[in-house]
Amino acid sequence: MRIKKNKINLICRNLLLFILSLSLLFIPYGGCRRDSSFFQSDFNIVFLADTHISNDTHKDTLVMKWVDTINNGDHPGADLIIHLGDVVSSIWDKTGGEDQAHNTHRLGKADSIFRKLEIPYYFTMGNHDYKSHSDRDSDTFFPEEEILEMEKHWKTITGFDPYYSFIHEGWKFIILNSMRGRFLGRHFDETQLDWLEQELKDPLPAILCSHYPLKTDHFRIWCKPKALITPQKESRFFEIIEAHKHHIRGIFVGHGHMFVHDRLFGTIPVYEVDSFEDGGKGGHCVVGFNQSRREVFLQKAKLLN
Repeated sequence: MRIKKNKINLICRNLLLFILSLSLLFIPYGGCRRDSSFFQSDFNIVFLADTHISNDTHKDTLVMKWVDTINNGDHPGADLIIHLGDVVSSIWDKTGGEDQAHNTHRLGKADSIFRKLEIPYYFTMGNHDYKSHSDRDSDTFFPEEEILEMEKHWKTITGFDPYYSFIHEGWKFIILNSMRGRFLGRHFDETQLDWLEQELKDPLPAILCSHYPLKTDHFRIWCKPKALITPQKESRFFEIIEAHKHHIRGIFVGHGHMFVHDRLFGTIPVYEVDSFEDGGKGGHCVVGFNQSRREVFLQKAKLLN
């Protein structure tokens, strides 16, 4: 009886340790301070991801309500908005043909909503932003011709390039395209990596934005393994990041539909922003930037009331 009881105790203890270790996956790593008394922000930026605008009018209403909260000053001092990808669930809802008259142009609809913002906003291209219609699989091979065609359409509707950078308050924001290398079975093509390397030669503090998450220093569930940007898939990308790790002050990603925080190369804070559209929550993050310390600070990860 004593042996049986000891075995049960051992099983219970191991189960408890497993549950505890699993819960630690979602605890922010690296002293992610949330008490603003330790940090004075010089300007703030709102990050959101995965709005997945579709034929669902509830999503339209949610995003329009969020736009109103921004315009009404719910986030006082917010300088701009950065969307981390999957603006839409697909560009059109149908392939066309006889249904063309009833075909919903989802990207056009999303663009018209975001244009109501009274502060600047920037889009990152996600995998769903390359879906031509609802039946197109966004998690499979994309030929280069199709990638270029969808990027041309994206540029025409939104005005944004497939990848680009901009400077705000002396910080460089680099908007990456982690779908661009899909025709190679990767995330980034060589042309974009050449461009990234040149962009990071600028000594300004840099923020990188990507739709797909990347593997960080500690084990975290960021997304499905096949979607994760890893050193095995993208060795040159990680070499470039490591070479410039001291002036890359943060990396922000989407896609995984959860909030996760970790570090890369022991130095760069990495944040995944929760999905905006999941369950009608309106999840987003407000991030503060400190000029003298060249640091970023997560002020709040919040839901839309």
